[in-house]
Amino acid sequence: MKNVNRTHSWFELLCISALIMGATARAITPQVTALISLAHAAFLLIVFLFTRMALHRFHPSVGRVFFAFTCLMLVTEIILQSITGLHLNKFVLSLLLLPQAGDHIGLSLPLILAAAALVFILAFIGSNQFKKYTYMVRGRILVLLFIVSAMTVQILYSLLFFAGKPEAIEVRRNLPLFVAPHPYYIRTLLTPVLGSNGDNPFALSRRSKPTTMHQEAEKSFKHKKNVLLIVADSLRAHDIRKDPTLTPNMTNWAKQGFVSYTHYSVSNCTHFSMFSLLTGNLPTDFEEAREKVYAYSLFETFAANGYQTTTSEASSLDWYDLANILIPAPSQRQVQTSGNAFTNDQNVTRNTLDVMTAANDKKQPFFHLAYYYGSHFPYAGEEAQNTLLDKASPYENYLKTLKIFDTEMGILLSRMHDKGLLENTIIILTSDHGEEFAADGYIGHASRLSEPQIQVPLIILGTSSRAEKMPESHLDIQPFLIEELMGTPQEFTPKKPIILANCSYAFPDGFSVLLENGPVDFSYDDAYLTPIHNKANQATKQQQRQALKYLLSAINRKGPQ
Repeated sequence: MKNVNRTHSWFELLCISALIMGATARAITPQVTALISLAHAAFLLIVFLFTRMALHRFHPSVGRVFFAFTCLMLVTEIILQSITGLHLNKFVLSLLLLPQAGDHIGLSLPLILAAAALVFILAFIGSNQFKKYTYMVRGRILVLLFIVSAMTVQILYSLLFFAGKPEAIEVRRNLPLFVAPHPYYIRTLLTPVLGSNGDNPFALSRRSKPTTMHQEAEKSFKHKKNVLLIVADSLRAHDIRKDPTLTPNMTNWAKQGFVSYTHYSVSNCTHFSMFSLLTGNLPTDFEEAREKVYAYSLFETFAANGYQTTTSEASSLDWYDLANILIPAPSQRQVQTSGNAFTNDQNVTRNTLDVMTAANDKKQPFFHLAYYYGSHFPYAGEEAQNTLLDKASPYENYLKTLKIFDTEMGILLSRMHDKGLLENTIIILTSDHGEEFAADGYIGHASRLSEPQIQVPLIILGTSSRAEKMPESHLDIQPFLIEELMGTPQEFTPKKPIILANCSYAFPDGFSVLLENGPVDFSYDDAYLTPIHNKANQATKQQQRQALKYLLSAINRKGPQ
C-alpha cells in the first residue's frame, strides 16, 4: 500500500474525535459502564479512519466528501440528542420521510437542512484547506484496532448485562450507532463459562409476537347517548394545573363535570396514544395492527350500535396508517388542510357543529372525533401564525396556542348548548400526549416517559359517574364509555397499575409501571425487558419484580397475577 494511502489529516482526526465525544457524552457516566462508551467511541473513530483511507485510495475528493458527510451526521446526532433526546436512527428517519415531518419531529425541517448544508460545506472546505497537515497509520494497524475495539465494546457490554447492571442498558440507549448482542446470545454464551446468573431476573422475554388480535363481542348499548371525543395534539396538563386562568372556557365548563390534570396518555406520541385511546389496549398491539391494517376500535363499536361515526381532523390522522387501522368505513372523515393550523382548527369547530346538528336533526346518535392541531409544534402566536419564531420564546408561543384552543372550546361548547346538543351528549376532552420545553430538560415529545410528555388534561361532561370511577389513563377511555352506554357504569374500574409505553416505530422501546411508591422503568430490547436505573426512584428488586409481573401480564393480555 502506498504511503499516500496511509496518511491521515490531523484536522479531520481532531474534528471527528471531538464530534464523536460529543455524540457519546450522555453515555459516559462515573461508573464502570463508562468503559463501554469509551470503547464504542474508539470503535467509531477507527471505523471512520479505515473507511476514509479506503475512499481516499479510490479518489481524494471522495474521501473529503465522506469526512464532510460524517461531520454532518454527527452534528445532527448531537443536536437531536440535546434538544429532543432522540437518536438519528431508523425511527427518526421514518419521521423525517413522512409528511409533516418537521412538525412531528419537534424541529424545523428547513432549519435542520440549512444547518446540515452549512456543516457539510465547512467540513469539506476545511478538509481541503488543511490537507497538508498529516500523519501516517498503516492499514493493517487500523484493521487490528478495528477488531480489538469491536470485540472490547461487545465483551464489556455482554459481561455487564449478564451481571445484571441496569446501567449497561442506560449506556446502550444513550450511545449512537451502537448494536448490542441479543440477550439470548449473551446468556447462551456466558452461562457455560460463568454459570447461571440468578441475580439478573430481568432479562425475561415476552411472547415473540403479541397475542392474536380478535374482534371483540359487539356491545349492545342501553343508552344511545351521543359521544363527542375532542383530542388536542401536544396539550400538556402541567400549565393548566398551574394556572387554570390560561383556559377560562375549559375551566368553567369542567365545573359541570369531571376534570383531571393528572391523567396519563399511555404513550408520548400520536400513533401509540391514539391507538390506546380508541382500542383500550397497550400500543404493544400496534405492530400487528399495522401489519393487518386493522384493529377493533370505538368506531366499530359505535357503528355496530347504529351510530353515525365521523371525524373532523385539523391534521390528517393518516400518520403511521392510523386512520386505516382505527377508522374503518362507513365512517366519514373531514380533513381540514386548507389553511394554517389555527384556521384548520376553526374549520374543525365549524364542521363538528355541522355534523352533530345534522345527526341530531335525523334523530341518529353520533360518535364524532374532533382532532385539533394548533397546540402542536411549531408554536406561533396570533401575530405570526405561519412562522416558527414570534418575538416571544417557543414556550410563550405554546401558551398562546393553548389560549387559542381554549377559545375554540368556548365557541364549540357554547353553540352546542344553544343548539340543545349538550342534553344527550357525553363529551370527552383530552390530548394524545404532552410536550417538553428547554426548562424540562428536552424539547418536544416521543423521547422519554416524563410527566410533561405523558400527563394530559381530561374533562368529561354528560355522565353521572363518581370520581373514583373515572378514567385515569387512555386505556380507561374505551371501557369507560362502553360501560356508561351499556347502563352498567358501576362495573367500570380504572386499570391498575397504570402502564406507560415509550414511543418507537412499531413496538414500544420502553415502559414505565406506576406503582403506589413510584414508577419502575423498563427498557425493551428485542423481546427482552430490563429495568432502567432511576436515581429519583431507588426501587427495590421486589418492587421491580412486582412491576415486571404486571407488565408481562399486560403485554401477554392476562389479568394481574
